[in-house]
Amino acid sequence: MYNLVLVTSAINTSTNPLSYTNTRSAFTHEERFKQSLITIESIKQYIPNPYIVFIEGTIINDEYKNTIINSVNYLHKAYEDPSVLAEVNGLYKGYAENKKILSYLNSDNFITNKHLFTSLTKISGRYYINNNFTFNIYDNSVTGNIRFDNNAHHSGIWMSTLFYSFHSKLIDKYVNVVNSADSDNEFKDGVALEHIFPKYILLNSINIHNTPILNVEGCYGPWGSFIKH
Repeated sequence: MYNLVLVTSAINTSTNPLSYTNTRSAFTHEERFKQSLITIESIKQYIPNPYIVFIEGTIINDEYKNTIINSVNYLHKAYEDPSVLAEVNGLYKGYAENKKILSYLNSDNFITNKHLFTSLTKISGRYYINNNFTFNIYDNSVTGNIRFDNNAHHSGIWMSTLFYSFHSKLIDKYVNVVNSADSDNEFKDGVALEHIFPKYILLNSINIHNTPILNVEGCYGPWGSFIKH
C-alpha cells in the first residue's frame, strides 16, 4: 500500500501573462526543472511509502522527461491533452492546475491503482517539504490549512492548495471535488483556486483537520519571493 503524492508542475512556462501579472515566471525553465527535482527528493525523505505522480502541464524535452521518469513512479503527461495545455498557457493558473489534476484522475494509471492508495497528497511543483514536517493522515478527513475569515472572497473561505492530504476513504469524494471545481464559473472571473476548492470540500461534507503550519516552502513563481506555509 502506498501514499499517493500528486506533484502539479509547469516547467516550460510560456511567456503569456497570467490574469494577475504579466510575469509568468521569475525562473528559467532549467531552474524550474531543478526545483522540481528538489520537490521529488523531499517527498521521498518525509512521506513514507510514497507513490509519486508527476503531473506535467507543459511540453518538456526528453532530458527532463527521462530524468523525471527515473525519479518518480509515474509521469503523467497532462500536456498531451490539447485542452489542458491551452489552459496551462492561459490566464487562469488555478483553473489550469485543477485541469491537470483532473486529467490524471481520469487516467488509467489512477483508476487501475486507486485501491493501492492509503492516502492522497497534493504538493505544488518546485515547493518542498522542510525538516519540521510530520506526515499525518486523519480518518475521514482532509488535512490542510483552511480559513473562514478571508475577505478576498464573498464566502470568506480560503485554503492553501500548495499542500493538502486526503484520507483513503475520501479519495472518491476528492475526485468529486476536483470535478465540481472544474465547472465553477468563478474561475473565468479570475477567482483563485484557493477560494473555489474548499467550497466543494464543504459541499461534499468532508471533515477538515486544520493545520495552520504545513512546513512546506519554496519560491513563488511569478516574482521569485520565498514563501513558507
